[in-house]
Amino acid sequence: MNDIPWPNEANIVPYKRPKTLQQVTGLCYNAGFLFSAMYLLTSLILRPLLLRSHNQRLELSYMTLLRLRKLVNDLAKRLKTTPVTVIGFNERVAEGANSGVKYVDRCSQTSQEDFEQTTMHTSYSDPSMENWERITGRISQAATSLNSFAYENAHTLDHCDRFGFEAKLLADSLDQHKDTSFNKKCTEISETIIELKSWFIRGAVPN
Repeated sequence: MNDIPWPNEANIVPYKRPKTLQQVTGLCYNAGFLFSAMYLLTSLILRPLLLRSHNQRLELSYMTLLRLRKLVNDLAKRLKTTPVTVIGFNERVAEGANSGVKYVDRCSQTSQEDFEQTTMHTSYSDPSMENWERITGRISQAATSLNSFAYENAHTLDHCDRFGFEAKLLADSLDQHKDTSFNKKCTEISETIIELKSWFIRGAVPN
Protein backbone atom coordinates (compact mmCIF):
# COMPACT_ATOMS: atom_id res chain seq x y z
CA MET A 1 0.00 0.00 0.00
CA ASN A 2 2.79 2.38 0.80
CA ASP A 3 4.36 1.77 -2.60
CA ILE A 4 1.33 3.22 -4.46
CA PRO A 5 2.08 6.73 -5.72
CA TRP A 6 -0.88 8.81 -4.53
CA PRO A 7 -1.47 12.17 -6.24
CA ASN A 8 -0.78 15.34 -4.42
CA GLU A 9 -3.92 16.92 -2.96
CA ALA A 10 -2.75 20.38 -3.90
CA ASN A 11 -2.96 19.48 -7.57
CA ILE A 12 -6.52 18.09 -7.35
CA VAL A 13 -9.09 20.51 -8.92
CA PRO A 14 -12.70 20.12 -7.75
CA TYR A 15 -15.43 19.55 -10.37
CA LYS A 16 -17.43 22.59 -11.37
CA ARG A 17 -20.69 22.60 -13.29
CA PRO A 18 -20.91 24.49 -16.58
CA LYS A 19 -21.68 28.18 -16.12
CA THR A 20 -24.22 28.32 -18.99
CA LEU A 21 -27.14 27.38 -16.75
CA GLN A 22 -26.10 29.91 -14.14
CA GLN A 23 -25.78 32.62 -16.76
CA VAL A 24 -29.24 31.87 -18.17
CA THR A 25 -30.76 31.83 -14.67
CA GLY A 26 -29.08 35.12 -13.77
CA LEU A 27 -30.24 36.66 -17.03
CA CYS A 28 -33.83 35.66 -16.28
CA TYR A 29 -33.60 37.05 -12.78
CA ASN A 30 -32.13 40.31 -14.03
CA ALA A 31 -34.78 40.61 -16.75
CA GLY A 32 -37.51 40.01 -14.18
CA PHE A 33 -36.13 42.69 -11.89
CA LEU A 34 -35.79 45.08 -14.83
CA PHE A 35 -39.38 44.57 -16.00
CA SER A 36 -40.65 44.90 -12.43
CA ALA A 37 -38.84 48.21 -12.05
CA MET A 38 -40.22 49.42 -15.39
CA TYR A 39 -43.76 48.43 -14.38
CA LEU A 40 -43.46 50.24 -11.07
CA LEU A 41 -42.08 53.31 -12.82
CA THR A 42 -44.93 53.26 -15.33
CA SER A 43 -47.72 52.64 -12.84
CA LEU A 44 -46.53 55.04 -10.15
CA ILE A 45 -45.15 57.93 -12.21
CA LEU A 46 -45.98 57.81 -15.90
CA ARG A 47 -49.57 56.62 -15.60
CA PRO A 48 -50.71 59.45 -13.27
CA LEU A 49 -48.97 61.99 -15.49
CA LEU A 50 -50.64 60.66 -18.64
CA LEU A 51 -54.01 60.50 -16.91
CA ARG A 52 -53.66 64.07 -15.70
CA SER A 53 -52.68 65.26 -19.18
CA HIS A 54 -55.65 63.41 -20.69
CA ASN A 55 -58.06 64.98 -18.21
CA GLN A 56 -56.63 68.43 -18.91
CA ARG A 57 -57.15 67.93 -22.63
CA LEU A 58 -60.72 66.79 -22.07
CA GLU A 59 -61.44 69.79 -19.87
CA LEU A 60 -59.92 72.12 -22.47
CA SER A 61 -62.04 70.52 -25.20
CA TYR A 62 -65.20 70.92 -23.10
CA MET A 63 -64.45 74.56 -22.34
CA THR A 64 -63.66 75.27 -26.00
CA LEU A 65 -66.87 73.63 -27.18
CA LEU A 66 -68.94 75.54 -24.62
CA ARG A 67 -67.38 78.85 -25.64
CA LEU A 68 -67.90 78.09 -29.32
CA ARG A 69 -71.51 77.17 -28.66
CA LYS A 70 -72.06 80.39 -26.74
CA LEU A 71 -70.40 82.38 -29.53
CA VAL A 72 -72.56 80.71 -32.20
CA ASN A 73 -75.71 81.42 -30.20
CA ASP A 74 -74.74 85.07 -29.77
CA LEU A 75 -74.01 85.41 -33.48
CA ALA A 76 -77.29 83.69 -34.36
CA LYS A 77 -79.17 86.15 -32.14
CA ARG A 78 -77.45 89.12 -33.78
CA LEU A 79 -78.01 87.82 -37.30
CA LYS A 80 -80.55 89.85 -39.23
CA THR A 81 -82.24 88.56 -42.37
CA THR A 82 -83.69 90.79 -45.05
CA PRO A 83 -86.44 89.39 -47.29
CA VAL A 84 -86.37 89.94 -51.02
CA THR A 85 -89.48 92.09 -50.92
CA VAL A 86 -87.66 94.72 -48.88
CA ILE A 87 -84.81 94.88 -51.38
CA GLY A 88 -87.15 94.88 -54.37
CA PHE A 89 -86.03 95.22 -57.97
CA ASN A 90 -83.58 97.64 -59.51
CA GLU A 91 -85.34 99.75 -62.13
CA ARG A 92 -83.78 102.10 -64.64
CA VAL A 93 -85.42 104.47 -67.11
CA ALA A 94 -84.24 104.36 -70.72
CA GLU A 95 -82.82 107.63 -71.99
CA GLY A 96 -84.05 109.05 -75.26
CA ALA A 97 -87.31 110.00 -76.85
CA ASN A 98 -89.27 107.16 -75.29
CA SER A 99 -88.38 108.02 -71.73
CA GLY A 100 -91.46 106.28 -70.39
CA VAL A 101 -90.11 102.79 -71.21
CA LYS A 102 -88.58 101.04 -68.18
CA TYR A 103 -86.09 98.20 -68.05
CA VAL A 104 -86.12 95.93 -65.01
CA ASP A 105 -82.80 94.50 -63.84
CA ARG A 106 -82.80 91.25 -61.92
CA CYS A 107 -81.83 91.53 -58.26
CA SER A 108 -79.03 89.27 -57.05
CA GLN A 109 -81.28 87.59 -54.46
CA THR A 110 -84.21 86.74 -56.73
CA SER A 111 -84.74 83.46 -58.52
CA GLN A 112 -84.96 82.92 -62.25
CA GLU A 113 -88.68 82.13 -62.05
CA ASP A 114 -89.46 85.37 -60.21
CA PHE A 115 -87.37 87.32 -62.72
CA GLU A 116 -89.14 85.78 -65.70
CA GLN A 117 -92.54 86.32 -64.13
CA THR A 118 -91.65 89.93 -63.35
CA THR A 119 -90.36 90.73 -66.81
CA MET A 120 -93.19 88.96 -68.63
CA HIS A 121 -96.28 89.71 -66.56
CA THR A 122 -95.57 93.02 -64.83
CA SER A 123 -97.63 95.89 -66.14
CA TYR A 124 -95.95 99.27 -65.98
CA SER A 125 -97.69 102.53 -65.28
CA ASP A 126 -97.82 103.95 -68.76
CA PRO A 127 -99.97 107.08 -69.25
CA SER A 128 -101.85 105.45 -72.13
CA MET A 129 -103.03 102.48 -70.01
CA GLU A 130 -106.61 102.30 -68.89
CA ASN A 131 -107.70 102.07 -65.27
CA TRP A 132 -108.56 98.38 -65.39
CA GLU A 133 -105.21 97.52 -66.89
CA ARG A 134 -103.47 99.49 -64.15
CA ILE A 135 -105.42 97.59 -61.52
CA THR A 136 -104.46 94.30 -63.17
CA GLY A 137 -100.82 95.36 -63.20
CA ARG A 138 -100.92 96.26 -59.51
CA ILE A 139 -102.51 92.90 -58.67
CA SER A 140 -99.79 91.10 -60.63
CA GLN A 141 -97.11 93.05 -58.79
CA ALA A 142 -98.71 92.15 -55.45
CA ALA A 143 -98.81 88.46 -56.42
CA THR A 144 -95.15 88.60 -57.42
CA SER A 145 -94.22 90.22 -54.11
CA LEU A 146 -96.15 87.59 -52.16
CA ASN A 147 -94.47 84.76 -54.08
CA SER A 148 -91.02 86.20 -53.47
CA PHE A 149 -91.82 86.71 -49.78
CA ALA A 150 -92.99 83.09 -49.46
CA TYR A 151 -89.89 81.86 -51.28
CA GLU A 152 -87.60 83.86 -49.01
CA ASN A 153 -89.24 82.84 -45.75
CA ALA A 154 -89.39 79.17 -46.71
CA HIS A 155 -85.68 78.90 -45.85
CA THR A 156 -86.06 80.42 -42.37
CA LEU A 157 -88.32 77.77 -40.87
CA ASP A 158 -85.49 76.52 -38.69
CA HIS A 159 -85.70 79.75 -36.68
CA CYS A 160 -89.42 79.12 -36.13
CA ASP A 161 -88.69 75.53 -35.07
CA ARG A 162 -86.04 76.73 -32.66
CA PHE A 163 -88.43 79.30 -31.22
CA GLY A 164 -91.13 76.64 -30.82
CA PHE A 165 -88.68 74.31 -29.06
CA GLU A 166 -87.62 77.06 -26.66
CA ALA A 167 -91.29 77.86 -25.98
CA LYS A 168 -91.99 74.21 -25.15
CA LEU A 169 -89.03 74.10 -22.79
CA LEU A 170 -90.27 77.24 -21.05
CA ALA A 171 -93.78 75.80 -20.71
CA ASP A 172 -92.41 72.54 -19.28
CA SER A 173 -90.31 74.42 -16.74
CA LEU A 174 -93.32 76.50 -15.69
CA ASP A 175 -95.48 73.39 -15.32
CA GLN A 176 -92.79 71.74 -13.25
CA HIS A 177 -92.60 74.81 -11.02
CA LYS A 178 -96.39 74.72 -10.51
CA ASP A 179 -96.32 71.06 -9.46
CA THR A 180 -93.64 71.58 -6.81
CA SER A 181 -96.09 71.62 -3.90
CA PHE A 182 -97.89 68.54 -5.25
CA ASN A 183 -94.62 66.65 -5.61
CA LYS A 184 -93.62 67.67 -2.09
CA LYS A 185 -96.88 66.28 -0.69
CA CYS A 186 -96.42 63.03 -2.61
CA THR A 187 -92.91 62.71 -1.18
CA GLU A 188 -94.16 63.26 2.37
CA ILE A 189 -96.88 60.62 1.90
CA SER A 190 -94.34 58.11 0.57
CA GLU A 191 -92.00 58.73 3.51
CA THR A 192 -94.89 58.27 5.96
CA ILE A 193 -95.88 54.95 4.35
CA ILE A 194 -92.27 53.72 4.50
CA GLU A 195 -92.07 54.67 8.18
CA LEU A 196 -95.31 52.79 8.94
CA LYS A 197 -93.98 49.69 7.17
CA SER A 198 -90.80 49.81 9.25
CA TRP A 199 -92.90 49.96 12.44
CA PHE A 200 -94.87 46.86 11.45
CA ILE A 201 -91.70 44.98 10.48
CA ARG A 202 -90.00 45.75 13.79
CA GLY A 203 -93.19 45.05 15.74
CA ALA A 204 -93.12 48.47 17.34
CA VAL A 205 -96.56 49.68 16.28
CA PRO A 206 -97.62 52.57 18.55
CA ASN A 207 -101.00 52.28 20.27
